[in-house]
Order: sequence, then structure tokens, then C-alpha cells
Amino acid sequence: MTGDKSIRYSTIAAVTAVGLAAAVLSYRHQFELAAGHGESVLTAKLIPISIDGLLLAGTLAVLDASRRQTGHAWVARVTVGLGVAMTMWANIVHGIGYGWTGIIISGWPPVALMAAIEVLARMVRPSAPEQPYPSRRKQAA
Repeated sequence: MTGDKSIRYSTIAAVTAVGLAAAVLSYRHQFELAAGHGESVLTAKLIPISIDGLLLAGTLAVLDASRRQTGHAWVARVTVGLGVAMTMWANIVHGIGYGWTGIIISGWPPVALMAAIEVLARMVRPSAPEQPYPSRRKQAA
């Protein structure tokens, strides 16, 4: 059991590190994009929180619905979709002036953040209960 806990905690630490780095980079890209397009400092600071916060909130709502097995959580999934679309757009637009290299580098943080969140979500999502196999004696009867 100690090995399982070690793997779980190590994975959580790795996901946290990737998620924090991605969030900081994505925040910077979105801040610079908003500030460079005439937005006030306050707006430029809040836009990234609204975008990536929406993505995180939607992801957590999908995870909660999955853990509770309460259905498809379609509103949460739409929220995730909006957050993904907006964060990808903002990060890519930030790097577009530098060609494909800029697009890939600027577009990477939200991809890493989404992947890290999904890895963590799969770790904490309950697995399907095992179905007992029918015994051969019962089938023969």
C-alpha cells in the first residue's frame, strides 16, 4: 500500500508543479494580450482569472458530477469548452506575431494545464465497481 500512496502523492506533486507553471505562463500571456490591446491594468489582471478560472471551475464541476454519478453535467462541460476555447485563443493570439514557433510556445501552457487537470481528475475519479463473474455451477443449472 505504501507504494500506491507514494505513486499517488508523487503524481499529485508533479501535476501541481505543471499546473502552477502553466497557470502562471497562461496568465502572463493573457495579461499581456489584454494590456497590449488598450485594457486597463485592472481589466488586464482580471481577464486571465476569468478565463482560466472558468476552465478550472467547469473541470471541477464535471469531476464532481462524475464522482457523484449524477449524469452528464452538460452545463459544466459547456463551461469547460468555453474556457478551453478562450484560453487557447488568447494564448495563441499572444504568440502569433512570432510565427509557428510563437504559436506553439504560447499555446503550450493551456494544453499542459488541461492535461494536468485531466490526469488528476482520473486519479480521484471513482472506478467502476467490479462485477462478480457468475459461477459455472449456476450457469450449468
